[in-house]
Amino acid sequence: MIGVILTIAIFLFTGFMAVMKGQKLFSLFLTIFAFSLTFEMVVSTYGQTSTTMAIALGAAVVAAILAQYAEKFAFFLLGVVAGVFLGYLLIPFVHGISGNLQLAAVIIFGVIFGAVTAHFHKIFIRIATAFIGGRILSIGALFTIFNMMHLTDFASSDILTSMKVTSMYMTTTFVNQYATYILAGAILCAVIGFFVQGKRH
Repeated sequence: MIGVILTIAIFLFTGFMAVMKGQKLFSLFLTIFAFSLTFEMVVSTYGQTSTTMAIALGAAVVAAILAQYAEKFAFFLLGVVAGVFLGYLLIPFVHGISGNLQLAAVIIFGVIFGAVTAHFHKIFIRIATAFIGGRILSIGALFTIFNMMHLTDFASSDILTSMKVTSMYMTTTFVNQYATYILAGAILCAVIGFFVQGKRH
């Protein structure tokens, strides 16, 4: 039973943190990942001498700082791709331009859309983390509510096996059965999380 309870707790905690602090955690995890990856690569390549450790630390700090800009640049690229795709969908409705002018218009639209996406990337992160977190939170909460009297069915003598069975059921069978309820919960949490995260930035 401990494995089942731990699985539910992980879903609830992870979902709640993503809904309430998703934007802050996103930037934090990105920074930590860039720092640790760079440090590990330098040390593993050049050894663990005092000089190498100092260089690795400096490189890791630089990578962590650049990660903040990479985040914005990544959203710019995603915005450009999305903008170009959207431009190709809209261009047939624009009369008076054709050929190379159409291509130029689509590219310009893509770049503008990318710039807007990069400028408002924090809002996109807020929406995405609040919605994803809301979905995870909803799965955990609704699973507990609808299976309150049957939680022992997922328990086993081995905690890890119990957690694996429970999480597998929650993310497959349960999600398919209660998709509408989960979506409604995710949207509600996303709205709440969007405004809560907005007040903290």
